[in-house]
Amino acid sequence: MELLSRQGRRLLVGVVGGTMMLVGLVVLPLPIPLGLILLASGLALLSTEFVFARRWVHALHHRTGKFGRGLQVAERKAMAVLRRLFGRSASGGQTG
Repeated sequence: MELLSRQGRRLLVGVVGGTMMLVGLVVLPLPIPLGLILLASGLALLSTEFVFARRWVHALHHRTGKFGRGLQVAERKAMAVLRRLFGRSASGGQTG
């Protein structure tokens, strides 16, 4: 039994990931790295459902080395969490 439909899951991921990125932008000027963490986490979450975010993750990976690899690890972890929460059919960002 799936808890959410594909569209519902995409909406939830979009809202949560987008909110994380917006909050990350707001707190970016603070002297702690919370803004970067939220931006990276939000982008990784969005990349599990949206092709544009996955492209950004891959572009960052090629431009920034370690940080980009960290985003890809976060993307895989976010996908694993989504699979546990919503069942095996969590998409891999095939549509966008």
